[in-house]
Amino acid sequence: DAQAAARTAADAVLRALCPFFEEQQLPNAKWIMSWDVRGTEPSANAVATAGRISASFTLAPDPYRVPIRVEQLSEGVVVHMMKKGVFGKAKPAPIDLGKYVVVALERNVHESVVTLKENPNKSSQGLRFAVTEAGATWVSITAAGDADGDPNPLDIEDVEPVRRLAERANAALKDLIMRRTLVELSLGNAAMSDLEEPRVVPLELLAQLTPLARIIREKSRMSGELILKRDIGDGRREELFVPRATLTSQFARLPAEYRRPFEDMGITNEETAPSIQISRPPAPPAPRSGSHPNTVKIDGD
Repeated sequence: DAQAAARTAADAVLRALCPFFEEQQLPNAKWIMSWDVRGTEPSANAVATAGRISASFTLAPDPYRVPIRVEQLSEGVVVHMMKKGVFGKAKPAPIDLGKYVVVALERNVHESVVTLKENPNKSSQGLRFAVTEAGATWVSITAAGDADGDPNPLDIEDVEPVRRLAERANAALKDLIMRRTLVELSLGNAAMSDLEEPRVVPLELLAQLTPLARIIREKSRMSGELILKRDIGDGRREELFVPRATLTSQFARLPAEYRRPFEDMGITNEETAPSIQISRPPAPPAPRSGSHPNTVKIDGD
């Protein structure tokens, strides 16, 4: 019964946190993303890790549901591979990868791994490149998708075009994480469904947001309000005034132990002296009919 109750609580917490993790991310989150079209159906997944919290997602692969030709991403990708000559002696020969297709991409903070095939045919051979800041390696891939040997350092003159290909592939696929569905949350090495008290996950989330919330509080010059700035594109930002009383009303009825994390964030309605004393500006003129009272300005700062 205790295990069943914990699973029920974990499911409830996961549902409650879905909107946050599917639309936002924690400060300093590190992403791992994978995309693969070698199977019967394309697949794309991602993991975002911030501190002790890891969030796992499935991604909608659209519009990239089929292999992508290399020359569509980057032109002039030529590498030099050892090939046997007429008399059996292996010599480096240039290989133009323009007609190859990208069938898989894996990206983390330190490395991008790009898998190519000679053509979209599922049974064709290919190459796999691993690109880091220090350089790049390559390994041949069998028709079954397995590595044929150990990775080899890529020639110095070949690193830049392969790096450019990896960057272009990352740029093309990076927006897949914007269409994500949360499937699991973990704390440390434990899935939330295995935790005795799943509530520790949202409490850890609030703890990670606390430094940012307190900075916003300290920089907000209006008494009783938080000033938020939001990028709206084209180099413009929007400033919003959010009354702390509005935020306080969202958690005011919670038990004291659950109110405390929000109070620690500095978003309560209690008056406290700001870190820098700045006189309150004169009251703005009354908003025109039909305007939104919380929208202050849109500028190009």
